[in-house]
Amino acid sequence: YEEMKKEIATFSEKYAQIYIYGAGLYGRACLKMMRNLGLDVKAFLVTSADRACNEVDGVPVVEIKDILLGDNSGVIIAVGVTNVNSVLDVMKEKEPTYSNYMLYAL
Repeated sequence: YEEMKKEIATFSEKYAQIYIYGAGLYGRACLKMMRNLGLDVKAFLVTSADRACNEVDGVPVVEIKDILLGDNSGVIIAVGVTNVNSVLDVMKEKEPTYSNYMLYAL
């Protein structure tokens, strides 16, 4: 836990905007950790949004296809281990050269 907190703090210092990919259990745990560190999250990113859920814990939920990830954006991938590869595939399809991401692990 402490090591992950350090990794997130270091990662967050590099980017003006931080997104969490995944709005489920892992994403919410990541948000809690970031808030405990005093860090802001721009939005949760998801592959496809449930139209009934526009926000989670006060943070907007946005479909990855609707956002442009730039050099000043960092993404923390916070999904279950079985979904990591599919999320990476979606990100590479959208932004082939984008590499400003890290994996969140509980």
